[in-house]
Amino acid sequence: MIHKIFYLLEPLLIGFTVFLEEVGKKFIEDNELRDCVLVPKYMKAGVTPNFLVVSGQDVLPFGSVSHLPDELKRRSDSWPAFFSFILPKNTTDPIDRKELLESFGKIFAEKFLTNIKKKVEIQPEQQKPNLTYESNL
Repeated sequence: MIHKIFYLLEPLLIGFTVFLEEVGKKFIEDNELRDCVLVPKYMKAGVTPNFLVVSGQDVLPFGSVSHLPDELKRRSDSWPAFFSFILPKNTTDPIDRKELLESFGKIFAEKFLTNIKKKVEIQPEQQKPNLTYESNL
């Protein structure tokens, strides 16, 4: 589901990969990291509706004998829409995971809203569609 949301919003963003790069750079700066790599998650459930299994004498869709296809689909569509890998500057000190997640969430949300606002504000007034109807009769 989250992939569908980003797909619909991508025209409003600067491109999902570029967006992730910007978020990663800001995240590195704000948290004094050596590196941060954000990789889009392109996972598929791996089980199509026509995946058949033999059960006794019958050939059945796998989903009719197991909940596994639904679970795989749910997990492949869920958040996050990307994987994150970080490398701290000091590898001997423990990482405060909660603090990093909060920082990342704030940066992600700020960049996301900023990009959408820019796209919406850029559109000039004259590009709005004329919704009035004029009869040619």
